[in-house]
Amino acid sequence: MRHLGYDLLGLFRLVDLDSLKRVIMHLYRNLKRFPGDLPKILVCFRDLGMNHAGYVEEYKDRLLKLDNRYLPQEVNLDSLTHIANLILIFNAGFSHPTILESMPNYTFRQVYFLNAKYPQCFPKMEDFDHPMERGQATNELMNPTSMTTLSNMDFVCETFNSVTRDAQDLLTALEFRACIEMLDGFGRQLHKICRLEPDMHMAVFAKGCIQAFKLTATIQSLVFQTTETRSFTSPCIEQCAELSRTCFSLFNLTRALLSVFLGLEVSTSRALVESGILAQAGAAFAAVKGGDGGLEYLNSQEHLQLINKIKNGTTAIPPTTSDTSAVHLEILKSCISSYKLPKIQVARWIRFFNGTVTCTVEHGLPATLECAQYIPVPVQFEGSVQNWRRSGGSWKDGSVAVLVELSNLKQIVVPLDSECLEPVGTYEARFSFSTKLVLGDSKYVKCKLIQSHDPSTLPASMFEEWTLRPTSALFTRAVCHDSTCASVLQMGETWYPYWNPLAQ
Repeated sequence: MRHLGYDLLGLFRLVDLDSLKRVIMHLYRNLKRFPGDLPKILVCFRDLGMNHAGYVEEYKDRLLKLDNRYLPQEVNLDSLTHIANLILIFNAGFSHPTILESMPNYTFRQVYFLNAKYPQCFPKMEDFDHPMERGQATNELMNPTSMTTLSNMDFVCETFNSVTRDAQDLLTALEFRACIEMLDGFGRQLHKICRLEPDMHMAVFAKGCIQAFKLTATIQSLVFQTTETRSFTSPCIEQCAELSRTCFSLFNLTRALLSVFLGLEVSTSRALVESGILAQAGAAFAAVKGGDGGLEYLNSQEHLQLINKIKNGTTAIPPTTSDTSAVHLEILKSCISSYKLPKIQVARWIRFFNGTVTCTVEHGLPATLECAQYIPVPVQFEGSVQNWRRSGGSWKDGSVAVLVELSNLKQIVVPLDSECLEPVGTYEARFSFSTKLVLGDSKYVKCKLIQSHDPSTLPASMFEEWTLRPTSALFTRAVCHDSTCASVLQMGETWYPYWNPLAQ
């Protein structure tokens, strides 16, 4: 009877968008309640898309959860809801090509994959009329790193002004956490652009600017809290305020440079980036994050000489061939000439908590084991912490913890015990310990260090990244370097078959 209902829904034409929404929600519920109905439900989504292209066009952005302020992040095809949405939208797009013109590139790659898996849900792909030329479309769809530079440049320029304007309003309203979260989301998209397009120098400038602004927001939050609680002395607050002013100076500089960048030739913009103009934002960022390299560079003769070279126009910048680039280059020099070289010393205790953690699942469980969700498995944690908040000059048990997230989004907080720490200097320590966690049928484990038992609170480190570990396989040993895992996670890739030592 249900199968007959799916067939009838595919034949009907609904009267309005609200009716279509109600039908879609009922089909979503059936996807969860009746897994055996999957083929019929997907075919029903196909028919709904072909018969209601106009309504689908209005509802498309909500279906894909697109936010015009950010680049769309690739959605995992493990979601049946997302698969159903793609089938609905692309079948509507075959009769209304305008629907597909604004679709993210990743959706085309996913549809080519889904067409091979569910051929009954799509028309023949040779009849598919993509807005791009046929040869270019094939390359774009099959290349996971392809993105349109022009659209990215427009995105960076338009979104940057909007985001920074909203961030300034939030700072004025003392909404520090909301400001940092918004900048963090935009920063992740800029990082993705920089990784996928090395020549996207405007995104590099914008990324440095966002980092400086995030730093400013966090420092201002610290100044506000210390002023309210009077927990620090006046000289300490003055140091924080000086650092905040420095960050604002870096922010204003990079914001001015960003508006200039559109008028520069590619060779000129590349040379400017390679010559080290971004050292200002990067150095202050590194200094407060915990390393001494950035602070030393800020006060070095090399940095001063670089600024003077840029001011005097003696850097190795290729000559411009257009009048427009020459004008913009003059604007660039005037922007940099107004920059004042900061002379700051950042106290150790002002710097933010920072740390790395790696988790290793020594012996996983078979994914088909029904009782796997009740059996704990040994998990090894290794890493280091820097600049943690201490109580009474000594390590406070439980002040730092590992936040573990499973593929079903369940979170586990594992506190660090002082006994597992090996001091390395005054403000740094290494740790290594093993515990047993119930991982169930989770396909991966993500972990990061936090300085609280409450995962909803903002960690003291704004810049820490999740590290990704595959887990569920028989006798799986999942280990990889932090840098590799972070890049995999940021690129939106998926871990595929796990390494099984028994197969070696």
